[in-house]
Amino acid sequence: MGSYLALLKGGYKEALQYRFDFVVGLLRVPLTLIIFYFLWKAVFAFNGTDVINGYTFETMIGYYVLSMIVGMFTWMDVDNWLRWDVKSGEVVSEFMRPLNFVFQYLFRQWGMSTLSIFISLVPTFLIGYLFVGLMFFGWLNFVFFTISVVLAMFIVFLITMFIGLLAFWLTDISGLIKVKNMFIAFLSGSLVPLSFFPGIIQKVFAFLPFQYMRYVPVNIYLGIYSVNETLFHLGVMVLWVVVLYIFVHYQSKLALKKMSGVGI
Repeated sequence: MGSYLALLKGGYKEALQYRFDFVVGLLRVPLTLIIFYFLWKAVFAFNGTDVINGYTFETMIGYYVLSMIVGMFTWMDVDNWLRWDVKSGEVVSEFMRPLNFVFQYLFRQWGMSTLSIFISLVPTFLIGYLFVGLMFFGWLNFVFFTISVVLAMFIVFLITMFIGLLAFWLTDISGLIKVKNMFIAFLSGSLVPLSFFPGIIQKVFAFLPFQYMRYVPVNIYLGIYSVNETLFHLGVMVLWVVVLYIFVHYQSKLALKKMSGVGI
């Protein structure tokens, strides 16, 4: 365990080299919230109603505040690391360590994300609470929300790891990374709540893991789901984590065999 903690610490130190980027990123928080605030204020005024697809104006703005918070925890760049590690040959040292290959990247990613969370989390909460009316929906919702965010972190990490490991078979995966980012942004509900899509499309989304990256955790906090519905969603998230980990674990084994097959 000490070795994994060392990797986490190393990821944090690596993030410190880019601390200016994180500080500049603070400007994105209020700017984005201002845009969404006035956008949805105009939408509600135009429709002349207090509720749209189950969301009041206050819960809609709260949705975006919480979506940004979940996004801080689920930001992953493992696919880019693997892309460069495979090209440079640095990945050999990762395989040589007597540690789980997947967990090495997981703890390094957590170390990198820690700085971003420390810098951005409190300002986002303050802006949401003081200026856009983010409400506290109860301790039970908060506990379920916390569990769902942790599970969402694993889901995003494993999907990102899957894309990154494709670098062992493909010449360049930069295009795939862009497509993956587009799918996550669109299908996770970070741009617009998934309930705004037609019913048939929502049924398709239900069979994909993307809604569990933001949409479901945010709605858990907002109390959109009943307790039984929340427990069901958490159970599905656990199932996705198990399935994706098994898939990625064996994918990494195949990657090692391929690397050994070319004499590395």
